[in-house]
Amino acid sequence: MSSTGRGAEDAEVACPRSPPLELAALVALPLVSSGLVYEAAPGFAVAGLGYMVTLQLQFAWGWSPVLASIGTLPQVAVLLFGGRLVGPFVRRVGMHHAAWMSAAAVVLGLAVFAAGSRFGYVWVALALVLVAAGMRIVGVVAGTNVMTGLPENRTTVGAALVDTSSQVATGIGLAVTGTILAPLLTGDISASRRASPSRASP
Repeated sequence: MSSTGRGAEDAEVACPRSPPLELAALVALPLVSSGLVYEAAPGFAVAGLGYMVTLQLQFAWGWSPVLASIGTLPQVAVLLFGGRLVGPFVRRVGMHHAAWMSAAAVVLGLAVFAAGSRFGYVWVALALVLVAAGMRIVGVVAGTNVMTGLPENRTTVGAALVDTSSQVATGIGLAVTGTILAPLLTGDISASRRASPSRASP
């Protein structure tokens, strides 16, 4: 080892970085930052979609909370059982193709909900499946990017960063969706549910 490299190493041991500075330096790495953004963006969309689906099933169509929760099962099933298919799919098409295909699935799912949800539950279920499938693949691609961009001794930090970015994006998605809907749904929204007939019943 050269004297310059040894001196830098000794200086780092003598004056270690504080945790916030070290974390900022890790997040600033290109693969890490791109992976975190890629993980957060679909999480934002999924949170908004889940909130909108819940409102539509219960307050627009008059479903009970139990039926509404059952109505979201297509999304839950894909998230739970789709994991076995994600690995082979990514290996088959490659990381680059998996990235844009998963993003396209999320966008297509949102478009299906926006355009077709008024025509019945089938379109809502299709939107939930598409978004969940895209989100499942996004998680693998984003996690791989983050882990590849980090030093080998910081992979646990990377896993925590991926989870945190997803959770923060989910919270922001719910807050933004609620803020947008609040001026549109004034008064007691449950009153409109009692007044309107049930639609698109399962």
